[in-house]
Amino acid sequence: MTVEETKPKKGARLANKRRIATILILLLCSFIFVAWQEAPRLTIHNISNQPLLYIVKVNGNESSVGSIPSNTEFTINLPFIKGRNAAIYFQAKTSDKVISSLARTGYLGGIHFYIQPDLNISMEPTPLGFMTEQQEKDEVIIK
Repeated sequence: MTVEETKPKKGARLANKRRIATILILLLCSFIFVAWQEAPRLTIHNISNQPLLYIVKVNGNESSVGSIPSNTEFTINLPFIKGRNAAIYFQAKTSDKVISSLARTGYLGGIHFYIQPDLNISMEPTPLGFMTEQQEKDEVIIK
């Protein structure tokens, strides 16, 4: 028995190369899918009773401009590469007030801005049962 007799046949080598190529393609597709699912997003929850005109800047460059009706949620997809770990500047304008906030995205997920009825911006939702000063002025609480 010589060394030449123990070499794999040409068809077997080709099959191994195909298996490796298939595995690499599957890994690449799964990586792209996960990256797409975790794309950076900015979600604005307008809980106020006023429509807003907004501007979003990513790393100092204007990214998005538009309006958000009152009591709605609006999602803005950030640039895929530049949106990761980026400085996000959000500015909104009502008929009589301008509000703004600056935040930094993480590597996964996104940012949530909650615009309260008194037009303050927070990154956490208002807990149930918690009332802001503006709500206390506008509503009559019946005990």
